[in-house]
Amino acid sequence: MPDDDTLKQARNRALRYLTYRDRTEHELRTYLRGKDFEPPVVDLVLDYLKRLGYVDDPRFALQWGRYRIETKRFGRFRLQQDLRLKGLADSIINDTLRQLYGEVDEKELAREAAQSKLPKWKNLDKQKQRQRLAGFLQRKGFSSETVFDTVERLIPY
Repeated sequence: MPDDDTLKQARNRALRYLTYRDRTEHELRTYLRGKDFEPPVVDLVLDYLKRLGYVDDPRFALQWGRYRIETKRFGRFRLQQDLRLKGLADSIINDTLRQLYGEVDEKELAREAAQSKLPKWKNLDKQKQRQRLAGFLQRKGFSSETVFDTVERLIPY
């Protein structure tokens, strides 16, 4: 059983880390282990934070995903990768993607993202514009079908 002082220090570190933004359980675990707290201490702190509702992976996934869609205009594949890097379980990621992309038209999202880039490429020939737009949308995480449809609609031959 860890001593009370160590437990208190770990809790304080975790709470300070959570003041900047919500974190996943994986992020907190990695952070506390990086601060040289032993696994039993980390487990106790995480249980404590979960009981208080400060750590909730499904809630985090929805908030993070909604934010990334609204501000970065990410497609499904990019958001999936983003959530995986946060250490979330596949079941949470799949539920989040199903819910968020049920609320949003992905083709419309791709069109909005594309329109922000088109003015920068107005002096290029159509083929070059199409290539750049396709690459941009792929990096944003849109499916090949969505990329093709968006490029065809915005820069027709």
